Amino acid sequence: MKKKRNSLVVLVAALVLVLGFSTVSYCHDTALDGNAAISINMGFENYQPAVGESEKSSDIYVDSVELEFTGERGAFAGVALLLYEEDDFGEGELTLDEAFIKHTCPETGNNITLGKLYIPFADGPTDFIVDPLVHDLGETRESVIEISAGFSMVNIAIGAFNGDSDEMNQEDKIDDFYAALEVAPHLGDSIELSLKVAYLSDITDSDADLLGSDESAEATPAESLVNAPAEGDDTTGDTTADHAVLGYSERVGGISATLAASSDHCSLTVEYVTAQDDMIDYSELKPTALNVELATEVVAPVLLALKYETSEDFVSIGGDTNVDRMGLLVGYGLNDNTEVKLELLRTEDDSDNKIDSVTVHVAYTFKAEGAEEGGE
Repeated sequence: MKKKRNSLVVLVAALVLVLGFSTVSYCHDTALDGNAAISINMGFENYQPAVGESEKSSDIYVDSVELEFTGERGAFAGVALLLYEEDDFGEGELTLDEAFIKHTCPETGNNITLGKLYIPFADGPTDFIVDPLVHDLGETRESVIEISAGFSMVNIAIGAFNGDSDEMNQEDKIDDFYAALEVAPHLGDSIELSLKVAYLSDITDSDADLLGSDESAEATPAESLVNAPAEGDDTTGDTTADHAVLGYSERVGGISATLAASSDHCSLTVEYVTAQDDMIDYSELKPTALNVELATEVVAPVLLALKYETSEDFVSIGGDTNVDRMGLLVGYGLNDNTEVKLELLRTEDDSDNKIDSVTVHVAYTFKAEGAEEGGE
């Protein structure tokens, strides 16, 4: 019942936000944009343990519903993104995924952003339906203050926030930070290349829940990849759910690096995420993940993509925590608003446990624009 009340509150807030933006757009020189995306998945999964019988499952579910509202007037812009997602039991909740205000300096083009957003860490592009392991490990959403600037081919972003994890006996304060440096040389009108390196002061602040404070991470291997140290590892001490209160004994940073190259008909993405050092509170392990994707537009609008990814000391599918995954994706754009994708994945570990999955993804997007100029 609590989830339903929370969803209702968020929905009411969304309606107020839309009405407020609409009123402003017609009373001032303010641009209002509204975007929505709906995606439905049909999936089949076959879990094949090294010992024992295979477990098969299939389902149809709402992958996500996104509602994004943006308003802009002068040097200020506001963004709010509402997200609905269903879990493995078909239950969903509407949440405020992002909400921030950005000010852009007219003279320099530099930005200052305040609010909840995904920080520029482990956020490389992907064409696949299932998030790559690098995103599972490093994706981080926090309420931050961020300053960003662009200088010719170089973009810089620096931000600070109060993370979910703290060292033991430390005050609950804004003492976490991140920094990202992106270099994007101009190689011609048809070729794009960028290299981004980012640092996160505490990798346990990522959404991976490395210290096990999120009860939702308790899933069976047949249901999904499980964030957990290998069986038999010592996970006592401050790695329990009491972590949010007790804290941990040593802070370990995270590093991500992304190379993205694209031309008119193909693209290549290589992304790597790792903890800076072994983590005492994570069984003295050092979680890492690598993702390599190659995509090409065979014949418009047909997309073909291949991927290989690997991770160490991060996820488990029933055995050890060294996991490899290979994937094939075929996408077809039915029109400007509708896209269909077919994804084939094989995930296996060094203990010979395997997961084969097939997912059909149907996505529909639409955009509604408000008036850019209104009467007084």
